[in-house]
Amino acid sequence: MSERKPIASDLGKVLAGDVGGQIVGLVRGIAVPLLVTPARYGLWRILLLVWQYGVFLHLGSFALLNREIPGLLAVGENERASRMQQVAFWGAMAVSSLVALGLIAFSLTSAAGIDPMQRWALRISALGLVAEQILIYILVDFRVRSQFGLLSLTGFAKAVAALLFMIPLALVAGVPGLAAGMVLATTLTAVGFGRRVRFAPPRFDLRAFCGQALRGIPLSGLPFLNTMISSVGQIVTAVFLGLQATGFYGLGVMIGTVVYAAPRALGTVLYPSYLASYAMVEDTTQTGQNIRRSIQITAVVSTLAVCGAAILIAPVYRHVFPQYLPAIGPTYALLAMMPFLANALVLQNALLALRLHSRAIAVQLATIVCSAGLSMAGAIIHHDVTGSLSV
Repeated sequence: MSERKPIASDLGKVLAGDVGGQIVGLVRGIAVPLLVTPARYGLWRILLLVWQYGVFLHLGSFALLNREIPGLLAVGENERASRMQQVAFWGAMAVSSLVALGLIAFSLTSAAGIDPMQRWALRISALGLVAEQILIYILVDFRVRSQFGLLSLTGFAKAVAALLFMIPLALVAGVPGLAAGMVLATTLTAVGFGRRVRFAPPRFDLRAFCGQALRGIPLSGLPFLNTMISSVGQIVTAVFLGLQATGFYGLGVMIGTVVYAAPRALGTVLYPSYLASYAMVEDTTQTGQNIRRSIQITAVVSTLAVCGAAILIAPVYRHVFPQYLPAIGPTYALLAMMPFLANALVLQNALLALRLHSRAIAVQLATIVCSAGLSMAGAIIHHDVTGSLSV
């Protein structure tokens, strides 16, 4: 019982912030299309891809911190942990700054026929990439030190700030206003919570950063590939089915993300615990028991979350979002991914903790194949539903 109470408490903290942030994001996601024209909303969806891929500008170095720092702290190697964080942070600052400058230069030198609003939105979003890396580093520091209350509060604060800034700025400036609101929310959240984190003096070590990046890239493989799947789905839907279908698909993605919050929060809480356990005793038997328990708990939580959502989706769509009824099919297909993705994430983290990188990559590839198949099923179901509604 003594072990379960901290886990339950930490899970509650992470889940509260995650679900709360997702609910706020869902409100924002529904409000944004009402504030701009369909064409402008399409532009905003494209800009969101810049943010989604910009998350990985640390080149895997932050993911390496997630794996290594809990173990180093557990065995008292604080100086080595601090050095790794210094290398990762300032390396990410250098990479994100270069990418931001490249995007700004592209917006200044691109063809004259491009909409000026698109240029300004891209420039503003480019600045946000640097602020986003700072905020991700803060979240990583909270996670590896098991400060789950601050981790949860930071994510929720950013979601609320984004809603408060983006809506009024969109009314004033359209898509550039949306981008400016996102940048402001990210920057202010990083400033507010960054005071709880110790930032080492600037020191860029290219060789050390590249070494950490090479070790960290496999750890970022599954999230990056999941981002690719979700972005490809949006692009294909927009090209072949139109902006309305993209809105249906996007709503399904948001609902699926909210449902996924529970098992993802559980994985966040449990991952540092068996990393620290393995680092201290290097006993694969004890670590294996922790991993099996993680998989069992995650399977139960994810299945219950999906079943509950599946029961509620139809009445919610009919009574709350009647204009989004064609999204029911894609939403069910996306929900079907959730237990699989949750257990794949736990299994991948376990394999990485045991340094079984080749098996972790195999899990990543299997996840991509299954997720792609379910995405295609969602598109087919969408086509069937819209076809039946039009008869």
